[in-house]
Amino acid sequence: MKPPVVTPSDPPSPPDPPPFPRKLRAGWLQVVGVGLLSLLPIAALTGAFEGEREASERAGGLELEVRYPQRMRHGTATTLEVRLSNHGHDTLTDALVHLPDRYLSGFGDFRFMPEPQRLDEHGVRVAIGELAPGQTRKLIVALKAEQAGVHDGRISAAAADGATAQLEVTTLVLP
Repeated sequence: MKPPVVTPSDPPSPPDPPPFPRKLRAGWLQVVGVGLLSLLPIAALTGAFEGEREASERAGGLELEVRYPQRMRHGTATTLEVRLSNHGHDTLTDALVHLPDRYLSGFGDFRFMPEPQRLDEHGVRVAIGELAPGQTRKLIVALKAEQAGVHDGRISAAAADGATAQLEVTTLVLP
């Protein structure tokens, strides 16, 4: 048998590749997992990870109600609202609200209404003053999330008659 003759105009070509089935194989758990993971960025962009919570505590005639962010994203701004109400029959004097530094340390760009009277290493104290029976006063704090993580603390309210109400608050700041 004679070897084939190769001419300079006819270069040799490689052999054809073997057949390869082009099918993606995935189990049902993997398909479900990919679907769920693809929903996370959509949920984050639509604000599903942000939310507010309300809590209240009563001590004698003094009621402390707090509306605070439960989850928020880093760099976003929101408000914390504290309401003090007198449900008793006597006027409450020297009512004040204490916001702990442990909670506030994860936030910045604070704006208080009314302004705080005392800032110390334990937090912020805001004098609310006198509360007549049936009266409600508000403290509004504008916050901007500056540190990712879980921020928690105990917000408290007290009056001169000794009534003290406390609420635990926790906010998760997502990166």
